[in-house]
Amino acid sequence: MLKVEEIWKLGDRREFADAVFGTPERNSEVVKKRFDEKHPGWLIYRSMKPMAIAGKVL
Repeated sequence: MLKVEEIWKLGDRREFADAVFGTPERNSEVVKKRFDEKHPGWLIYRSMKPMAIAGKVL
């Protein structure tokens, strides 16, 4: 069970995925080229529902 303490409405999920994984412009030492639908982690973030919740696990 989760005691919901915060709820966020996510904006553009493409921007959210880029913020998590980085872009060549912001993290050039790690990210050599922009992630796209072929990267499994980026795809997971891109396909998330438009809401996120957070809280304590009971």
